[in-house]
Amino acid sequence: MLTFTKKIFFPFLAAFIALPAFSQSVTVSGVVRDTVTLAALDSTRIDIVNTNNSERYTVFSGSNGAWSFTFTSNGVDEQQDLASVFSVRQNYPNPFNPSTNIGFAIRQIALVTIQVHNILGQRIDARSFSLTPGEYSIPWISNGAAGVLFYSIEMNGSLYTRKMVQLDGGSGGGLGDIRMTGGM
Repeated sequence: MLTFTKKIFFPFLAAFIALPAFSQSVTVSGVVRDTVTLAALDSTRIDIVNTNNSERYTVFSGSNGAWSFTFTSNGVDEQQDLASVFSVRQNYPNPFNPSTNIGFAIRQIALVTIQVHNILGQRIDARSFSLTPGEYSIPWISNGAAGVLFYSIEMNGSLYTRKMVQLDGGSGGGLGDIRMTGGM
């Protein structure tokens, strides 16, 4: 009897431990309320759309306005890894005064948009470029008050955001001219 238990127990334990490596669940939930009365809304349709591949999921709120949806992944990413087509480096130097360089690389032809926002979320500057595969750098010359700024680089609906610290305010003009620093 003891031998039989070992044969069953160990394969079960191995399968149980290995399971999280092959699947992952993420639950998204919320409550739907009327914007004026704040009353919970029953049977409200919620559409969840994956903008990368146009998958659509629909759920409905319950009598208390609550809804939830669980995404389950089998661990196999059918799409190309974002890092393999797009990467953003931390600006250098950081902190900086009066200027810094923002570097990034793309591995396919794309429209790339670079934006800089202050800590309040106000856009200070933005530029868009149609680029070929390669490594790029764009200078940021002090513009606006000293403090924490955020730069975002967007390509094909994917967005990377990094933080930079401007030590002294200025009116130097913001984002400069982009330059290719290396090919792919």
